[in-house]
Amino acid sequence: MHLEIRAPFEMPQHIDVAAVSGRSLGMWLGVHAETVTQVMANGVFLDEWSTYEPGDADNLLIFLETGVITGAMIVQAVIYAIVAFAISTALNYLLAALTSSAANPQDQGKTENIYGIAGLTNTTALGTPRLLCYGTYRVYGHIIGTRTDVSADGKQTEFGILYFMGDGPIEGLSDVQVNDVAVEQYVGITVDTRLGGADNDTVIPGFENIRDVWADGRPMALATFIVYQTKTPVDNVTVIFSTPYLFKLNGSGAKVAATHNIIVEYSVLDPVNYVTAPGSTLHWTDLAETTRFRAFGITFPATDTYLIRVILASTDNEQDAVPVLYNVDEERNGTYTYPGSSLLALRGIASSQITSFEGMRGSALVTGRKVKRPLVIDDLWDGVTYETVHTNQRAWIIRDVLTNPTTGLGNYIDESLWDDDAAAIAQNYWNVEEAGIPRDTCNVILNQRQAGWDWLKILCAEGRACLLTTDGRFKLVVDQAGDPEQIFAAYGAPGLPYVSPGNILAGTLKASEGDGQTARLLNRLQFQFPDETEDYKLSAIELVAEGAEAEPSRDQIVTFYTLTDTTHAYWLAHYQLLRQRLVQRHWSWVSPQTALVSEPLDIVALSYETVDMRRGASGFVYAGSTGSRLLLGTLVTLQSSMAYVMILRHQATNATEYRPVATGAGIVGALETAVAFEVAPVEGDIWVVGPLDNGIQSVQIATVALNAEGNFEMTADEYQPNIYAFPLPPEVV
Repeated sequence: MHLEIRAPFEMPQHIDVAAVSGRSLGMWLGVHAETVTQVMANGVFLDEWSTYEPGDADNLLIFLETGVITGAMIVQAVIYAIVAFAISTALNYLLAALTSSAANPQDQGKTENIYGIAGLTNTTALGTPRLLCYGTYRVYGHIIGTRTDVSADGKQTEFGILYFMGDGPIEGLSDVQVNDVAVEQYVGITVDTRLGGADNDTVIPGFENIRDVWADGRPMALATFIVYQTKTPVDNVTVIFSTPYLFKLNGSGAKVAATHNIIVEYSVLDPVNYVTAPGSTLHWTDLAETTRFRAFGITFPATDTYLIRVILASTDNEQDAVPVLYNVDEERNGTYTYPGSSLLALRGIASSQITSFEGMRGSALVTGRKVKRPLVIDDLWDGVTYETVHTNQRAWIIRDVLTNPTTGLGNYIDESLWDDDAAAIAQNYWNVEEAGIPRDTCNVILNQRQAGWDWLKILCAEGRACLLTTDGRFKLVVDQAGDPEQIFAAYGAPGLPYVSPGNILAGTLKASEGDGQTARLLNRLQFQFPDETEDYKLSAIELVAEGAEAEPSRDQIVTFYTLTDTTHAYWLAHYQLLRQRLVQRHWSWVSPQTALVSEPLDIVALSYETVDMRRGASGFVYAGSTGSRLLLGTLVTLQSSMAYVMILRHQATNATEYRPVATGAGIVGALETAVAFEVAPVEGDIWVVGPLDNGIQSVQIATVALNAEGNFEMTADEYQPNIYAFPLPPEVV
């Protein structure tokens, strides 16, 4: 579906995402639904838009109100809400396959328990989540302070703005832009930054106090009071007036100076008792044919919330043109350094250089958060020493989100519950270079209010990883092609066998086919990602399955959130498309608790009875077996046209050995091996025999769950090694 999002004073923004059956527009927009004023679907206004379920062919036009939130900010927030919802649904199949339900922490999904990620920031838009930037990303900051000054000649106002750019410490802020134009192209703008570390001990010039500018815009009708109430307790205010011109015609028709006489008074809220502000009445005299501005400052006797009353007492301006209460600059005394926050301050922004202050957007390229990771020297870690550095390595970003007590889930997940050794193994896999670049990098901005675990799902899924709970700790593992030491290419079967009788309870094995998502076999994947070469704006690419170019289109749209270059986004899309197309067979079974040694993403062998023994035969080793001869306790039929492999699982250690079968064709109750087993079999060990040419099914464990009987319900998908390839995208080849 195509969405166009409009807010006052803003250019329309567009986004295309796949519709999801059963999901209403209110669900898409989440907490931002309250900012919507109207919605049109295919040119018709919707009376009950929040319950409307959009389809792929729909064109939606969404109108937003802004209030104290700038149009740009709310549009960006709504876009991210839509993108985040699209990720959570379009990647649902992947998350289900790659995320173990056993890994979910207690109270998952309860936003109120996620400290920091959904916390509040001191901003004009109260309730905006504090953003986190990892890796490198362009960030449009949250406004935490504004100021305005009138130029000496009164011809323009000069604006200053202080942005929160993310929780620190970060590595750096660079490439500052105003309204997507490099700040260097503006005259007179000065830039100050703080990185959220020790540098926050110094105050940013011009923002020593808390200052916020509030727009008003009411025309001052002659002899009519206008009352303004400060938004918070303040010590000082600066009232800014504007006039479209200021002159009058004399008797000969020449333009001469004219005067506005403005009375300014103030009072506390209770009791209301107005007093005249020092310096009032303001006699504003000028000869100007274009807009002019005038500032009037008030220093209050005490910190409080005040009423400010202004009245145009008289004017001799041409055609009785009246001034306007343009805006009010509220100020509270004190010294504020915002420790732990990265900051961007812009000062000297002239009104003549931008279309409107309300629609102004400041941004910077953020080299993001410094995170804790093991200190590795010469590929070795001593197990105790850590460093805090900026990185775009996914394992340590996931570690920070999971265990950081200030900005992550660390208020109830201590870092001792994180397995650094397993994370290092995962990160080493991602560090391996394909075509000259690492297999994975992670650049992401977390600025959408949602449960921290939902962010972790995104971070894991886009690295083809999942978090498991093993031995009471969180273990990060990556979905990858099997280890050559586990998969015996000559025999075509991986390590641990699952068989019945043995470690599959009788009668529990079930098989199914399909991708579990759709009745149609996908042949196209349209993927969007924040393209670093396009200043992190969304780029879209279509991936067509090999050999499917002439087929009718059966497509899906997904949006990636942490991949910011074409190659990495293409690799994940390639994996995702092939997984949906090729991984079509699935199994489930129940294993006794004492027999379980596997966890999700393990690649194992599956043998089950068929008429022609195509999927092998299995049983328990009988007494009297030797290192090169197994007594089976049952009869099996060996075909003369096939070569067979034997798998022996030692129950005492769970070790597995593979040997070619030397016994000839026929119906046999014992099997000879060409090479003796390293450890002699004993009664009760498990044997499996099957055809050499991949007859014994290679499968990947998907989920493991403990049932009420104390056994483990397991699901597995067929193992397809070619989905893990890293081909270059067409434009790179």
